[in-house]
Amino acid sequence: MSDDLGILRGAISRFRTGGIAIAALPLVLGFALLLAGERVPALVAIMVAVILLFLILWATHCVEEAIGKMRKSD
Repeated sequence: MSDDLGILRGAISRFRTGGIAIAALPLVLGFALLLAGERVPALVAIMVAVILLFLILWATHCVEEAIGKMRKSD
């Protein structure tokens, strides 16, 4: 079971890294639009990026907590 937990931890780490990279794209787009003078689309893109980052970090936190509980039950 400990091998499975290690595999899950690696998968969570890759998911978090990839998710942050994907969520950074609308953030960069938002700042580029903000510099170009397009305020409303820029703010929408930045809000989408913040929401994506929150969801990714929250999901990985919940899964890590579940894995911690699985480790304690061994």
